[in-house]
Amino acid sequence: MSDNTFASTGGETSGRGPDDYDRLFDVLSAHRRRIVLRHLADVGVASVGELADRLVARGVDDPDATIALRHGDLPRLRDARLIEYDPRSETARYDGDPLVEELLSRTRAGDRRA
Repeated sequence: MSDNTFASTGGETSGRGPDDYDRLFDVLSAHRRRIVLRHLADVGVASVGELADRLVARGVDDPDATIALRHGDLPRLRDARLIEYDPRSETARYDGDPLVEELLSRTRAGDRRA
């Protein structure tokens, strides 16, 4: 008997392999990236400045939040194929992912307060 707790509804895994799950868990291990994803899930598209403001509103105390987003968090989320990020326009877009939504709903970032 196999317990595939990462399978989406209907038992299919959306074409993800073990390496994909490892990358997903790695990128979602950072609280700030979960906040960014939750905000993007709520609004669809946001600027780097908006995302930095959201991090501050959620209590992330980082005077260099904008730099960290530009050069760390957003490229990592893009490389994990969770968002589209355009550094020229400084905008990020998230189209949604059922597994990511489920994981976010079970973390502090899933709390939509603040």
